[in-house]
Amino acid sequence: MAEYTRRTYLRRYVEAPIEFRGHGQTDGQRALASDCCRGGMNFISDRYLEPGAIIFFDPCELLDVYGQDRCETGYRARVVWCRRCSGDRHPKFSIGVKFTPQDQPDRQPGH
Repeated sequence: MAEYTRRTYLRRYVEAPIEFRGHGQTDGQRALASDCCRGGMNFISDRYLEPGAIIFFDPCELLDVYGQDRCETGYRARVVWCRRCSGDRHPKFSIGVKFTPQDQPDRQPGH
């Protein structure tokens, strides 16, 4: 029997444009948030992101509402999973991230 794990934070379903960039990158990538909570977010992107990668979201009203800790580079998160969405001619990816504290060391995939 599968074990049920209750979520720590209430999830809010949204459809909001966001922008993110990879660790050490300056150019942003547009995406569409599909749900968000204080602990993390799910969004749709044209770009595959490696689980474990650190990314930054540009400051936006959606994340300000959830009381995330913002630093000068935006909101910091770690990619938990990345799955290809089906049905589209152009690949899209559903990406789940967990917001991480600004003082947590960066751990990139393969390091």
